[in-house]
Amino acid sequence: FILLHDLGFQLSFLATVGLIYISPLVTSRLTKVPEFFELRSTLSSTLAAMLVTEPLLLWTFGRFSLIAPLVNLLVLPAIPLVMAAGAVSLLVSFAVPLTDGLLRFVLGTIASTSHWPFAQLSLPWWGAALLASACMMIMIHFVYVAAKQTPPHR
Repeated sequence: FILLHDLGFQLSFLATVGLIYISPLVTSRLTKVPEFFELRSTLSSTLAAMLVTEPLLLWTFGRFSLIAPLVNLLVLPAIPLVMAAGAVSLLVSFAVPLTDGLLRFVLGTIASTSHWPFAQLSLPWWGAALLASACMMIMIHFVYVAAKQTPPHR
């Protein structure tokens, strides 16, 4: 039941698949992106998760975010801090304001960038289908190239 009717589970599952299987392949293509501040790995993780989840998002909502990679680059470094501060807040109350401030930064960044002009495109069904097909073709290409480079098991 959860596989068919829970969009959150479906997106989490697909994003995890993208992070495990597609992210290393994307990272190998992003050689011109600098490695400082984990920029390359953050961008490759973001693009891999987007690539795998985008067909389902397009099917469900018919919208494509143009700014998602940028927003992820801005907020992703704060997520481990939010989780750590949240865990500490469960034990010690003086960490609650820190957690609150970090969450306000993350949510404020997402909210403010979502109002930018052209932050997302609303697509007709055929445009969403074309873009979803393009994402799937790119995934197939990555998997094909990886399979070609991996020696067969004996």
